[in-house]
Amino acid sequence: MRALSGPFLFAGFLIALLALESLILLYPHALVVNGHEGDLLHTLDAATRLSLGEWPHSGFMTPLGVVAFAPISLFMGLGFGPGTSFRLGMVLVAAVLLPIIWYVGETRLGPRLKYFFGAWLIIMTTGLVYGGDQATSSISMYYNRWAWSAVFLLGVLVLVPSRSESRHNQLEGALIGFLLALLVLIKVTCFAAVAPAVLLSFLLKRDWERAVCAVAAGFLLAIMVTVAAGGPIYWLDYLNDLWFLAQDSSRAKPGLEFTAVMANPTYLPGSICLFLSVIVLRMFARKDEGLLLFVLAPGLFYITYQNWGNDPTWLFLMACLMLALRPDTGKSSLFSIDLRSWHNGLALAALVLISPSVLNVTYSTLRSAALDRGLMVAAFPDNADIDLLVSRERAYAPSGKQSLAPVRDETGKLSVAAEAPVFQGERLVDCAAQTGLMGMYQDMARDMQELGLQNRKILVTDVVNPLWMFGAGQRIAKLAPWYYGGPDGVVDADYVMLALCPYKPDSRKSMLEALEKTGQIFELVIRKPHYLLFKRAGL
Repeated sequence: MRALSGPFLFAGFLIALLALESLILLYPHALVVNGHEGDLLHTLDAATRLSLGEWPHSGFMTPLGVVAFAPISLFMGLGFGPGTSFRLGMVLVAAVLLPIIWYVGETRLGPRLKYFFGAWLIIMTTGLVYGGDQATSSISMYYNRWAWSAVFLLGVLVLVPSRSESRHNQLEGALIGFLLALLVLIKVTCFAAVAPAVLLSFLLKRDWERAVCAVAAGFLLAIMVTVAAGGPIYWLDYLNDLWFLAQDSSRAKPGLEFTAVMANPTYLPGSICLFLSVIVLRMFARKDEGLLLFVLAPGLFYITYQNWGNDPTWLFLMACLMLALRPDTGKSSLFSIDLRSWHNGLALAALVLISPSVLNVTYSTLRSAALDRGLMVAAFPDNADIDLLVSRERAYAPSGKQSLAPVRDETGKLSVAAEAPVFQGERLVDCAAQTGLMGMYQDMARDMQELGLQNRKILVTDVVNPLWMFGAGQRIAKLAPWYYGGPDGVVDADYVMLALCPYKPDSRKSMLEALEKTGQIFELVIRKPHYLLFKRAGL
């Protein structure tokens, strides 16, 4: 036990694990992605724009903060390819968090638990799948995992008392402020979810010194971002983006309803574990910690609700908290069960429930490295350094789902079908692409190059607009890398590429509505199997 408890040994373990993860990530020359290609294009579009000087919010709309893209953009600016930049970005974020992981483990967790906790945070930050149980290699929602890492560290810092006799209030306050600011700069909804519990912890402990240091550290980081972004207008633009998206109810829940992530059959066992943990803590000598966990619970559910896939990642945090807060053996009992056994049992239950997701993320880097490169193709074939590969089958075998004609109901009347959008007299079908996204964009780019439209602003009526990254058309200023609605960038297009089966039909509908409101006339140029190309009249 004593051999495991040394701070230098724990630091060496974290560094060695990060080095191993980095080796597995970076040894293959190319990053392989075989799922969620839309998210891939969104990330690369935003990171590339940032490397070219376009900041989020002021340069393009996004609900994500600058740190969601900055680590990737940094390495793009240094000349690395997109696949290498993404992997180096993940390693950089893990390296920044590593000293905080070490400190939290040393001061809050036992000699075995700190290794368990620290290993998972390094793995979660550098993984190549969002979680869940789908065995893919994907960069989808990597920023959610970065945010979860910060949430885990905050949760342990504010709920678990220090094991050290010496107090480091100023340092811990600075770490809390840094982590909260990091959440604002990654995904502000995560900040809003955990901030009430952090504030309550200061009030319960009357820990004003830590509170002041937290505010000072957060404010200092905010000033640094303000200077880098060119002034306070950055924060106003950020708030404008968040306000615009808050008006769109469809964006608030990319998956299940809020009540479903607490009470659906898949999630109810975890919710029961959480509230039993609150009861056990509150009943026996951990009243403040139980109250803090109770206040934190809605935030954990909210983060899960807002994340696509609704993965209850917080279960791992709950397990670690219950293990860290265990009393000595023989101290009180509930229903004739030793209180320490309650802690162990609830922690074990939480770990079992989240184990498919944990194992999926843990194996993801090895799985990606082992994928057969012969079944992959270059995401951007014209790039001199091909360091990003996608699945050949998914790229060149387009598939989708299409609504069928309505049928008669029990009264003999036809059911109401979704009204198909119309653009410039062309009636479209209700269709959503599921695979073939990368191949279609490669094909579209070749068509535009053959038509000599490399220097034109070409709008694709879909949620992503990456044609310019494939070497066709100009980048359209203010157009969001992931379209959330509104006229920004849309009304500036010279050409409109009307996707017949877009990745997100709702995005196509919103874009066409924005174009119709301008009153501009567009003329059909060519008709292709996957799109219709229009040009603005008089161009």
